[in-house]
Amino acid sequence: MDVSRRIAMNDFLHRPHSPTDARTKKALIGIVDANESSRDFIRILASSAGYRWAAFESIDAFLNSGFRDGVDCLVLDLDIPGSEDQGCERQLAQIDLTIPIIFLTGRANVLTTIALKDGAEAILVKPFTDEDLLGAIRASLDFPGLP
Repeated sequence: MDVSRRIAMNDFLHRPHSPTDARTKKALIGIVDANESSRDFIRILASSAGYRWAAFESIDAFLNSGFRDGVDCLVLDLDIPGSEDQGCERQLAQIDLTIPIIFLTGRANVLTTIALKDGAEAILVKPFTDEDLLGAIRASLDFPGLP
């Protein structure tokens, strides 16, 4: 099955669910990435591992959604527009999100080290493998019975 067909199927089968059922059987993974193909990759990967997901193109879209308090883990691309100098990490810290956050970045530097110090669950430097991301998601979920 070609990738575009798989993406269309996943979009149909795994539309974001209500935040009220986020902790029932499967964890709800929040995905924030400005790049649509990157969001699609993470959505397909999350779906293939049995996770539900809600994807957003910006941190503002995530924060203004009904999913802000319903996700069990957030996968956040640090390279999104407006995230220079840890802007999105600081924005998240100011609103006191208590969910685990996995940062993705194409630039490993001092800022990524600071992000880890400030409470990031993990930082994955691009390119990373499917197993790297799934392992980080699994490690960040501390709920018994979740995948």
